[in-house]
Amino acid sequence: MESLFGGEAFQTYAICVAVLAIKMMLSSVYTGYQRITNSAFATPEDAERAGVEWKSDDAVERALRIQRNDLENIPLFIGLGLIYVLSGGSSFGMAAYGWVFVVARIGHTVSYALANQPVRGFSFAIGLLVNLGLAVNVLEKNF
Repeated sequence: MESLFGGEAFQTYAICVAVLAIKMMLSSVYTGYQRITNSAFATPEDAERAGVEWKSDDAVERALRIQRNDLENIPLFIGLGLIYVLSGGSSFGMAAYGWVFVVARIGHTVSYALANQPVRGFSFAIGLLVNLGLAVNVLEKNF
């Protein structure tokens, strides 16, 4: 059995989590860009300071939904992935779960930003199935 924190499974997990963290940070930057580009600030005082009327904007709301969806899905992967590795999950399994999840979340973000519903739904479903697979695998290993 590999060392839990030095083995391939943990290394893959750590890289996937780092990529997802960068993806989430870029989503925040994207939201900020949409706010500035569309003069749709988060609060009335921010709009007042910029000298514009406070308003909501569809592009900003879409960017915020990307972030909200990330917060509903990525923490589950982070927790379940860590438990999977700590439970002795295989390197191959972590690579499969991890990279499929990363690609699905990036696909979800891009398709959400571009309003491409078929791809967005498919990407969401793949990520959901990865989290479900991790959860089932963790239960199997620990019961």
